[in-house]
Amino acid sequence: MKEVYAKTEDITTLDKCIESNIPVLLVGETGTGKTTLVKEFAKENKKELIRVSLNGNISTEEILGKFLLAKEETVWQDGILTTAVRKGQWIIFDEINSCSPEILFAIHGLLDEEKALVLPEKDNERIPAHKDFRFLASMNPDDYAGTKTLNQAFISRFVIINIQHIAEDNEIKFLINKYKISEAKAKSIVSLGSELRKMKTNQEIDYFCSTRDLEMVAQLLSKLSLENAFKVAVFNKMNALEIEELMTKSPTFAKFIDTHRSTLDYKIERLKATIEEAKKYESKKVEIEKLKIDQERIKKENNLERVGLDAQRVKINETKNDINKIVDEKVKAKIKSLLS
Repeated sequence: MKEVYAKTEDITTLDKCIESNIPVLLVGETGTGKTTLVKEFAKENKKELIRVSLNGNISTEEILGKFLLAKEETVWQDGILTTAVRKGQWIIFDEINSCSPEILFAIHGLLDEEKALVLPEKDNERIPAHKDFRFLASMNPDDYAGTKTLNQAFISRFVIINIQHIAEDNEIKFLINKYKISEAKAKSIVSLGSELRKMKTNQEIDYFCSTRDLEMVAQLLSKLSLENAFKVAVFNKMNALEIEELMTKSPTFAKFIDTHRSTLDYKIERLKATIEEAKKYESKKVEIEKLKIDQERIKKENNLERVGLDAQRVKINETKNDINKIVDEKVKAKIKSLLS
């Protein structure tokens, strides 16, 4: 298969699963060729492959289908998955751990032995999957931002193939064959990419340098130097802390990045300024909390004073009432003595 440099055992496993109609979940870092591998299999088997990039915006209606108003009557329109199930197409759900629980629930039946899709919005119509239909999925590792951990009940329905980045020798051959660059340039690109991956493995940086990144570098070499190509294709995707880590812990990258020091320094300074702003914000928050405490204290003191004043008013009113009673009694006694 062209453009495929996956491990032989991974290719064999995927081949057997597709032949046996077993759902497959490909797991690996971004840009490691998960979807490319499936595309090549579909091409080899002369099957139409539908690729669905899942995100928070794709709806269940787009996947399963919906009713539409046409010529004063409602008609059902199949969604992407429903169409594939009926026609016997292959479908791959990219980044399946980013999709909604509703969509995950909808595909459960397709992953069981019954291989059927149920449409809740269409009176629970049950659609048995076409004999040629195949369901595949891919995902990045769980630690990627914006992804969710899939539950074990769902995971258990798949054969899982962990896709690693391709071996250095194969990556070099791949870049030479696809982008017609010299072996020396290909080796330089792959060597730098491998060093970044080691730093990722050692948890010194979070960014994973994928084969896709290195492809971009190779494409740019006809117009840019290796340093500039790496800058725009790789380094500019990394955050300032990662760049700082590269410059302090890797002699190779300390020299390599030096030509872009002004840009990188700007990123680092911007990050430091952001941190300082955050510190100021935290300091202001503390001040605000103190003011709130002071306000509460003053409020309590005022309440106590108000209670004291209210008590004094009550006493004054009681005294007035007592005086009025005494006065009334004396006046009444005086009037009575005058009348007698």
